[in-house]
Amino acid sequence: MGPNPKNLIRPAGICKIAEFVLALTITFMTRFGGTGDNIMLIGESQDSTAFGYMTVFGYCFITAIAIVGCVLGEDYNVQNLAFAFLGAIFYITTGAIQLKFVTKLMPNHATMNAMGAFCIIQGVVFFCDLGAMAWQAKRDRD
Repeated sequence: MGPNPKNLIRPAGICKIAEFVLALTITFMTRFGGTGDNIMLIGESQDSTAFGYMTVFGYCFITAIAIVGCVLGEDYNVQNLAFAFLGAIFYITTGAIQLKFVTKLMPNHATMNAMGAFCIIQGVVFFCDLGAMAWQAKRDRD
């Protein structure tokens, strides 16, 4: 079975495309946003900032690979469900902490606020993807 781009038209495929577009948007905002400085303001430690970067840049790569898997007809498995669940948790956490610290320290920094809001939206899209994959897996079993 070869590549089939029509797999992206299914509910989970549509979620994957939305995830990738949002991941690219957040990645570019993080890298090039504001005055070109570091706009990641996650907590007060380097560990928190490293977690934020891991979420933003790591999941951009993970979503690209997930789209390739979707086009190639990969079945839903526990790994994909785990990536979607953890992606939702990681993005919502990153966005919430970003918004908390930005509003406290730099309330007028629009790019930082937008990046935090986009992270929360991305987390919601990951939860939708998780639901779509679970629905598809249940439907395939019946």
